[in-house]
Amino acid sequence: MTSASSRGYALGASDAERARLIVQHDIYRGEAASLAEHIGLRPGSHAVDVGCGPLGVLDLLTELVGSSGRVVGLDSEPRMLDMARTTLAERSITGVELVCDDLLDDDLDAESFDVVHERFLITNLPYPRDVVSSMTRLAKPGGYVALEDIDCISWTCHPPHPSWGRLSAALLTAWYAAGLDAYVGRKLPGLLREAGLVDVGLDAHVNVWRPGDPYQKTLPHFVREFRERILRLSDLTEQEFDRCLHELEAHLDQPTTFTLYNTLIQAWGRKPE
Repeated sequence: MTSASSRGYALGASDAERARLIVQHDIYRGEAASLAEHIGLRPGSHAVDVGCGPLGVLDLLTELVGSSGRVVGLDSEPRMLDMARTTLAERSITGVELVCDDLLDDDLDAESFDVVHERFLITNLPYPRDVVSSMTRLAKPGGYVALEDIDCISWTCHPPHPSWGRLSAALLTAWYAAGLDAYVGRKLPGLLREAGLVDVGLDAHVNVWRPGDPYQKTLPHFVREFRERILRLSDLTEQEFDRCLHELEAHLDQPTTFTLYNTLIQAWGRKPE
């Protein structure tokens, strides 16, 4: 989850986070391609990936707009853009403009892109309406704003385990205390309509993970990252936190245990001409 504003992105810009985000890119490439088909991204288009992080969907956008198009990767964290330069070079992707800027500063030219895209940005920021409004400002008349974000409605494991319940509830409490909305995915179409967009569309995807899969242990990963906040805001002691984490990881390693991940909600809307 990469943020256009480093003030709101709690997971930082470490090499480990870069690796996680690259895996995330590979996992969701098919869904991103489906979204691009919905909005009719074509050669010659101008597209910006807001909160691109170390890759985002820059490779896909570059493929689809071709040499006659324009692709911009926007992120406010310089370290993320350094990672993006490395990743693009590793994958021999050329022609991408990388811009270090906070989307809300409105420094990019208005109405200059056919497609304005974000993925897992809004869920990391406490001001989603402002984000969508700024994205809409960047879209040309007739252009599209495309959103991809999470909704925690489906995030669970089976068979159930009490440590999953305690840790997931504590994590959501920490998120909400930071002004973040773990269920923002379902609100994306409404945000687009509020911004004045029309022809709003919607799609949803849920992945199933099993032991050994890259996101089977995403909940333990996130609760470790938010450990201090969780201990400060919940009734968990340090000993209970560690015990729950150990028990949950052992449960997730069982061959019969699977997890349903957060629902990926995709929503898109067209700016009236």
